[in-house]
Amino acid sequence: MNWSLIIVKIKRGNFVSCIFFLLFVIIMSGAIISCRSSPRQPTTTSSTTTQTTITSTTTSSTSTTTATQPTTTTQTTQTVTINLEAQNVDFSEHTINVPALAIVTLNFTNNDSGLTHNFAVYTDSNATSLIFRGSDITGPGKVTYQFQAPQRGTYFFRCDHHPTAMWGTFVVQ
Repeated sequence: MNWSLIIVKIKRGNFVSCIFFLLFVIIMSGAIISCRSSPRQPTTTSSTTTQTTITSTTTSSTSTTTATQPTTTTQTTQTVTINLEAQNVDFSEHTINVPALAIVTLNFTNNDSGLTHNFAVYTDSNATSLIFRGSDITGPGKVTYQFQAPQRGTYFFRCDHHPTAMWGTFVVQ
């Protein structure tokens, strides 16, 4: 093959021709290298004819390696104590703040004589998805509830017996 003739034609042609020529040379170089590096394995048919097929494939890949080391994490569960009172059909607190996933001990005092109250936490004010519901306590009386706070977020608490009068926001930080 006369390479100087091809190069002269490319000089007179355009840029696209040059690109095609370079791709041709790269592909052909890969085919020649492939022929030299892999031995020929003839396949014989029923006659005495020997056939050899040479395939050249050019691939490009990028590899990323990330080294990781085993880690040990120790998570301590926080505990929090809340004192809450019911008096005159109202809670003493309307916003309760606790850490996420903490063990909550809620000391609930019902000061309303003859009235039944409880403490319940819901995902929202629709009160359709319950997180925690404490037992009923008729006043005067005291009860201690214990439960685990949910993930971070803003929730809703109420007395299930007086839902329109006794409610508040349960904030998990």
